[in-house]
Amino acid sequence: MRNSPSVRHLTAVILAGISLGLCQAASAQADAEDTNEPVVDEVIVTVGSRARDEIRSEELAVPADVYGEFDFESSGEQDLGAALSKLAPSFNYSRNSIGDGGLLNPATLRGMSPDQTLVLINGKRRHGMAWLRVLDGVIGWGTGGTDLRAIPMAAVGRVEVLRDGAAAQYGSDAIAGVINIVLKEDADSGELTLYGGTAGGAGGDRLGTTVTSGFAIGDGGFVHITGEWHDEQPLLRNGGNGGFDPNYQDRLIVDSSPEHENRAAFINAALPVSDTLELYAFGGASRREGRSSGAYRFRYQYWEGVQTGAGGPGPGWDVILPAAVNFHNRNAHPVYPQGFLPYEESRIEDRSLVFGARRETAGWALDFSAAYGWNEFKFAVSNSINASVAAQYLADNPMAGVAEIMGNAGPRSGDSGAIEFDQLTFNFDARREFDNGMALAAGLEHRRESYQQRAGDEASWSCGLPHVDDFGAFAVAPDGTPIDGAVAACGFQGYPGYSPRNERMSDDSRSSQAAYVDVAAELSWLSVSAALRAENYSDAGAQSTGRVAVRVPLGDVALRGAFSTGFRAPSLSQRRFNSVVFVGSEEGLTTTFVANEGHAIARAFGVDALEHETAENVSAGIVYAPADHPLGLRLAADFYRTNIDDRVVRSLGIGCATMAACANENVATAAFFFNGVNTRTQGVDLTAQLSFPAAGGSLLVTAGAHSNKTEIEKTMLPSGAPAGLAFANYFGGWAEELLERGQPRRQANLTVDWTRGGFGLTARANHYGETIQHPIDTGRVEVDAGTTVDLEGRATAGAVQATVGIDNVFDELPTELAKTHLSNILWGIRYPNDTPFGLAGRFVYVRLSYAFD
Repeated sequence: MRNSPSVRHLTAVILAGISLGLCQAASAQADAEDTNEPVVDEVIVTVGSRARDEIRSEELAVPADVYGEFDFESSGEQDLGAALSKLAPSFNYSRNSIGDGGLLNPATLRGMSPDQTLVLINGKRRHGMAWLRVLDGVIGWGTGGTDLRAIPMAAVGRVEVLRDGAAAQYGSDAIAGVINIVLKEDADSGELTLYGGTAGGAGGDRLGTTVTSGFAIGDGGFVHITGEWHDEQPLLRNGGNGGFDPNYQDRLIVDSSPEHENRAAFINAALPVSDTLELYAFGGASRREGRSSGAYRFRYQYWEGVQTGAGGPGPGWDVILPAAVNFHNRNAHPVYPQGFLPYEESRIEDRSLVFGARRETAGWALDFSAAYGWNEFKFAVSNSINASVAAQYLADNPMAGVAEIMGNAGPRSGDSGAIEFDQLTFNFDARREFDNGMALAAGLEHRRESYQQRAGDEASWSCGLPHVDDFGAFAVAPDGTPIDGAVAACGFQGYPGYSPRNERMSDDSRSSQAAYVDVAAELSWLSVSAALRAENYSDAGAQSTGRVAVRVPLGDVALRGAFSTGFRAPSLSQRRFNSVVFVGSEEGLTTTFVANEGHAIARAFGVDALEHETAENVSAGIVYAPADHPLGLRLAADFYRTNIDDRVVRSLGIGCATMAACANENVATAAFFFNGVNTRTQGVDLTAQLSFPAAGGSLLVTAGAHSNKTEIEKTMLPSGAPAGLAFANYFGGWAEELLERGQPRRQANLTVDWTRGGFGLTARANHYGETIQHPIDTGRVEVDAGTTVDLEGRATAGAVQATVGIDNVFDELPTELAKTHLSNILWGIRYPNDTPFGLAGRFVYVRLSYAFD
């Protein structure tokens, strides 16, 4: 789309040269032992049926896909979510380029929300992230989900993706499906891998190293350990080098993706104690530190008649300001006379540990486990300011000079606070398969969750210093007269910090108890299964769900289908998050207070408490998987429809300066969460696979396609909404369109893997359908469909494997924003800030691996 034919021809020549060199290296040792070859053995899954321990994916009554070590290694990625987005067409992993929470990418299935997919590790529920996506215009706005980046890809043995509603089996959040990450269990091998890559002039350099090692313990036990270090520099797609310039539109935003450094370690272990008892444990820790751009804050504004030079103040500006000077509401102009670009400095820490025991007794397989997970999102700002501090000083000292104002304008960086979430889960599961083809599973679960925001430095949230209270929205002069909020916004620019009051109002915990039963039967002409689950949350009450699934084998063809009900309990972050945030709009940035559940402001808008989301899911499919097909052909088509009622959404910022609840908090605009819409998502998944000998080696071809359409079926204005407000005031315009069209309605991939001896080639094409974006709520943009092409070549000699690859060979990028688009005019943002394949463009990488015993 952006490349001339000559660039493409040059790329083809380079790739041909690389391939020729690798072919020569491979032919020299064609008899070498092949490693990590793609295979088409029968695919075994552990999700989809709790009554049966392991089952072939084709024998399930619902669709499930499995992706192994080779699939992830040949993806060209180091991020588990980014790799999975190239393998599973129903999986979307949008890359956020700037702003709040830029280090966290939303993972979704079938076009639904991030928090409507349940993530398991080794079959056990994974804890969610503490962060809530609050930046306007991003995918998953107002939701959390699971942080897949916290799990090192090198620790993963395979990933099972269940594409069907499964809340009746696994509990809350499994409305869209389940992703089960199975950790490596190798007991006698290890591997050291070095990785490096670059997008060339666009930046984004990546360096990384991973080491995995396993060893045996006891009689048949193992310990497998993985360590990872990864460093990624920011992309520079917006050009310029920051600061003021007459052509500032191309120079306001420098970074177009966050930079970050990630360190992680995971362990997976099992120890048989006897013939009938096994102990197991797994878990890990990670720390990710990064830096992402905020939106540019502009130069000062001043009253008409105040002369500061034809071009505005410059570096030598030293005029003494009269009291009538109007501060730009987000900048203390003596400090940043040419504006400034704030940065959010994030640190995400994650801890998890699961331990348990499996026992065989009287024909029953029993499993007792305890799992703990903790996630913290800590953030600070740099190159920023709290404009109200200088405004307060100037109000107290109306004849102060520039040097005095600068010296009393407060810090330019600091700690803005943190959010913590933890989860403790106890499970007891029992399973038995009977001789008559019946199988039964049942279990109990107890879970406790806690959430709290932590206060940051006083300057990060205050309204002038010394502050009047620990939350207020506007600075207050010593005589009690409020300084106009248009003069000076409170809190650090970039992302205002959390106050002690935010901390107190957020602190909460809850518990839930659940029981389930899952039954499966193999009859002479069909397989049938059913599940029931009852779950009770201390803050949202009880919910019961059910599921029935049927599979009818017809020779090489099988028909399958399922009907289920599901639910999702509103997360603690949706219930308790409260803060002042800066949101985009066509008028620029607006300061908005997000009220927590039960707050007087939420109640003033008719919202008292959040209720469960509930769902109905129906699916029907056909599978063709002959056991003796000469090409190993497998085909599947699955249709689905998921209706979700009472979806929890975050409201738009609503003006409320005249409402008593808002006046009591000194806020003029407020937002909150509420059960606002019913939606219907329907679509189809297609998968195909075949393999055959080719050019002296073996060729494996896999393809997949996914189509979905989400529509809002019903909107629900809270019954206690103030007179004069319509649903469009609560959740309309861009928010509705983002929910329906923000993610691609179609995705497809085609992968060809060829191996011969120690040589391998992978070619992959990924197609992403068009989307509609509203970057930071500054105007609509249609993002064209795009197709990326990846190539990778591998050569193995003994214990060493060398890999060279190019992702996005033809440098495909999302649709560029017009110069007239407000995000471009205001901040110089050239591309939508939330895209399915990111802004890296053509990316070249090398990987060197050494296998050891």
